[in-house]
This record gives sequence, C-alpha cells and structure tokens, in this order.
Amino acid sequence: MKPRKQIWVVSDGIPGHFNQSRGVVTVLQRHYDCEVHWVEMILRSGIFRRLLRALLNATRTPLPASWLKCFYRFDALPEGRPDLLVAAGGKASFALAWLARALAVPSVFSGSLRGLQARHFGLILSIEPRHAGPNTLIVDVAPMPVDLDAQRQAGAALRAQLGLGAQPLWLLLIGGDGAGFHFAAEDWHRLAAEATELARSQGLRWLVSTSRRTGAEAEAVLREQLPAELVADAVWWDSEPRRVLQSYLGAADVVCCTADSLSMLTEAVVSGKPVIAWAPRQARPDEDYRAALQRLEARHLITCADTLIQGAALLADRPLGTFDRRPLEERLRALCESSAT
Repeated sequence: MKPRKQIWVVSDGIPGHFNQSRGVVTVLQRHYDCEVHWVEMILRSGIFRRLLRALLNATRTPLPASWLKCFYRFDALPEGRPDLLVAAGGKASFALAWLARALAVPSVFSGSLRGLQARHFGLILSIEPRHAGPNTLIVDVAPMPVDLDAQRQAGAALRAQLGLGAQPLWLLLIGGDGAGFHFAAEDWHRLAAEATELARSQGLRWLVSTSRRTGAEAEAVLREQLPAELVADAVWWDSEPRRVLQSYLGAADVVCCTADSLSMLTEAVVSGKPVIAWAPRQARPDEDYRAALQRLEARHLITCADTLIQGAALLADRPLGTFDRRPLEERLRALCESSAT
C-alpha cells in the first residue's frame, strides 16, 4: 500500500503553469496515495510582486496566512495541514513561499525565481542552469502530466478511427504571438505552403491543432491554404475547440511546433517524438527563452529550422535525444520523506 500524502497545489490559473503542477503531482502519484487540493490564488495586482518579493526576502519568521488575502483573491484554504505544497509560475511563487513558511511545510516550485530567494522553497525545478543551487534541480523540460502508455493507446485508437493504418502522420502544433514572436499574415501563408510541399514530397498527412493564441484570421488562412486531402484531422481552436492533443501526440510520427510556446514544445518533447521548432520571420525572444531553445536543441530534443523542409532533412541525420526522469522522482521522494520525519 502506498503511503498517503496530502498535497496542496497553488495555481495562478494559467494553463501552462497548471500543467507543470499537474506534472509534479503525476510523479508523486506513482509513489504515494495523494489527496490533492487545488487552491487557485489570483494576484490582485502586478504592483504587489515587488512588495511581496521584498517582504519575503527581508523576513524569516512565519507570516500569518490570513494576510495573503491582501495580495491574492482566493477561497478558503483546505482544512488541515498538507504534507507538501506545489506551484508553478512567478505569480504563484510568492503565495507558495508564504504558505510554506506559515504552515512549516516543504514546497516544490517550478519556474524562474525572478529575484525571490531560493531559501523559500524545498525544491526548485528550473530549466535555466544559471539558477543551479543545492535545492534546485535543473531539468531539460518542465514537468508535464503525461501518461505515455495512455497517449500511445489514444493515438492508436485515433489512427484506427481515421482509417490511417501505418501511413506517415505528422502533427502541426500552432501557437501565436507571444514570448517575442510575432506572426504576420505572410508567416501563416508560408507555413501552409511549406506544410503542403512537405506532405506531398514525403507522402504524409497532417494532424493540425491551433491554440487560443492563434486567432481567427490565421486559422482562416491555414484552412484555406492547406489542401483538405492532406489533412487527416484538425482542431481549429477559435471556432471548434476540442481537447484531443494527447491522441494527436500518440498518433503522430513527428511533431512540428511553432517555437513561441515552451509549454507546447515541452509536451511534444515529453511524448518522445522527434520535434521540429518553426519560427516566424519576426522572432526576438529574450535571452532566457533563446537559451532554453538552444539547450533543447543541443540535447537533440528539438530541431530548430528555418523551414519545415529543412527541419525534415535535419531530422534524418540527427539522433533522437532522451531525458532522464529519475532525478526528478528521486528529489521529490526525498523531499516527501524528509517531511515525514
């Protein structure tokens, strides 16, 4: 029988951060019988970040949990005391640090500290090597709640449903403006043209999924320019949203992902499939984002390419990278066991 653990997850409501926290919980559930409580805490104003950072860094004694109401909107906290606190994303980091100190409970934070001292957390998960420290685990990709066996089964079921058999099937994951990337109309036309040329030259078909940030105008271009006979199935998020990403990832042989979203790239990498990262002409990510892409490429977890055609050619000559999940499991278990002593 697995030991029982009560986990509180502090969430800022952002899907990418939500998934990172779910990824941590998924790892914990392999070893513990987890009672998980999700506590959504929304920062009342961005101006509080500097104040909270200064207050937490300047103090060491517990601060009353009730004072958090001054800075965050949230419902009543769960009853009792958790064995572990989990959160992802900068806006939730202050609440996590505050609660960990107030409740004297170990915590796991996934993300960048943005000036908050590392001492506030029991374990920090970071993709940035410059943040290395005794309570920091540098990971290739952020944790994601992926059950690979279930994903493969869902992919096989989708292939059977679409009558695809063993036909080559690639996935096109499409984001939108953000993280220093800006998509103009010409970029969407170029993406559709490259996807069409690649499919015809390689004898493959596409699964296509846009996202919340893609927008109606971009979707209209892609729907018009991608020949219907080359698209096995599609999710147009602006007009017909469907949550089928896990079956798409399970069914695809290769994933082509716009480079504007580390969350999308991470989900693709975790699926164990070759990943091509494609960028619009106007791509000016900040230093940390560029470094993250470069690390993923250096580990052969993604292939950055100017065109989908180039990306496909590069994939043919590169080994598929792998990443070791054991260090994360070991550190999380060690933290949980230390809280039980």
